[in-house]
Amino acid sequence: MDVLWPRIGEIHDLYLGGGTGTFFRGEMTSMTYQAASGAGAAHMRELAAQMATVGEAVRAPLADPASSALAVDRSVRDALADDAFPRDRFGAPLAASLLPWIDRPLDGGRSREEGKAFEEGNNILGNEPPLPIDGAYVRVGSMRCHAQACTIKLREDRPIDEIEALIDGAHDWMRVVENTPEATLAELTPAAVSGRLEVAVGRIRKLRMGGEYLTAFTVGDQLLWGAAEPLRRMLGLLRSRLSGPRRSRLTASRPRRIIPSSGLGPGVVRIGTIGSGQSGRRLPRSRNRSMPRNHPVG
Repeated sequence: MDVLWPRIGEIHDLYLGGGTGTFFRGEMTSMTYQAASGAGAAHMRELAAQMATVGEAVRAPLADPASSALAVDRSVRDALADDAFPRDRFGAPLAASLLPWIDRPLDGGRSREEGKAFEEGNNILGNEPPLPIDGAYVRVGSMRCHAQACTIKLREDRPIDEIEALIDGAHDWMRVVENTPEATLAELTPAAVSGRLEVAVGRIRKLRMGGEYLTAFTVGDQLLWGAAEPLRRMLGLLRSRLSGPRRSRLTASRPRRIIPSSGLGPGVVRIGTIGSGQSGRRLPRSRNRSMPRNHPVG
């Protein structure tokens, strides 16, 4: 969810006074729901194996129209408790369950993943003194796409439409999802966001604790933002450096970069060589948010 931090930073500067305002509260929580892919390819395979094991365990009761839901549940529980259940990577069942601990323990009862939220979040926001970002980080049974529920205490009460406009205008990859059951279930889930560069932000509302308390739920494909997209942008920076006057000795081995191509269909990219005379351009917003479904993991 690092892609969301710059926009949180702007909310922080405008409404929290940038850490110096008289009514600065500096309070924020980030409760995450992290996919198996965050732990690596082997963990994704183990989750799929767990799903297959659970599916096989309930095959018979599901095929029997007379079986009860309790019979199906018992089959699931027995499968999860079986010593043969695949758990070498996670150490516990993730399919049909969740894991409220990610990575090694730190002082104060936090996990390393929870500690990273404070360190990396403040580095991205450039906070001095640092904002006390904290929360509980949980591994859930989705294959890819991390999600998080944020709560921010604002410096003052601001209207929701103003905040939504601020978030939606962050960059081409941010999109606000209407806070309705229909839009939320259709657009604010890992299944809806998987394979797309678009970061969905929804459930934006004020909390009962007061008008200065803002909550939002975000979902983004961290496999793209955590690997493919940063690499593409880094190659773009490299190209700009190599196109300068000191380029002569480097042109023999030209790096390659990803060039969007409208002729290959929505979201499809082709590989071009830096300095080959091909110039990439950003596709229209409605066409540049998806990556091919066969985009490599990681």
